[in-house]
Amino acid sequence: MPDNPAASPETSNARASSQPAFWDERYQAHDRLFGPAPDPFLADALSGLPSGTSVLDVGGGDGRNTLPPAHEHGFEVTVLDFAPHALDTATAYANAHNIACTALHADVRTWTPQRRYDAAVVAFVQLLPNERTRLYDRLRTAVRPGGTIIGLWFRPDHAGKAYDRIGPSKSDRYVHAQEIRRVFATDTVHTCTAVDRTVQQGPVLRGQAALLQVHVEREQDES
Repeated sequence: MPDNPAASPETSNARASSQPAFWDERYQAHDRLFGPAPDPFLADALSGLPSGTSVLDVGGGDGRNTLPPAHEHGFEVTVLDFAPHALDTATAYANAHNIACTALHADVRTWTPQRRYDAAVVAFVQLLPNERTRLYDRLRTAVRPGGTIIGLWFRPDHAGKAYDRIGPSKSDRYVHAQEIRRVFATDTVHTCTAVDRTVQQGPVLRGQAALLQVHVEREQDES
């Protein structure tokens, strides 16, 4: 069952694209909506983790960014998403490739971590500022001390004319480098890098983008 997939009034908004039904319809209409291959930054960051690593894919859809690396490197993956059809696709891929995978039907805005993982991936999840604050707290709870958080977001420069009209249309859904460094100030931020590059992930994410690539190591001692 979903972990309260209907967002509370405090976190909900009128955008259809913030609702589970919107994305579930898109995942049903397109086979591998965002393409079959993981984002290259995420794939490279995951490649440095040892076999047996438990990875949480937050808002992971059909697991495109974590399941192919899991097949190559021997990870255990939990894909968290609020679109049931996306999770069905993730489960089918995992079964076909003999990957240890758990499909977790939940909304990242209201989800509460129930266990700890060695690593978490969050990519292109577009939240409002207060929703992001709660997500950062949950990521720090969900990832064990010494574990890894890998993030990929659109940064504010993406609103400029040099970039394609993919990603957020509202400025409050962009993520600043200063925001990441502030919320993970007690952790080790190995990478918090602004990059401009072409994104090629299916029919939805395809074009020139202003991105923020993030690689954080959780603090070792929480006492």
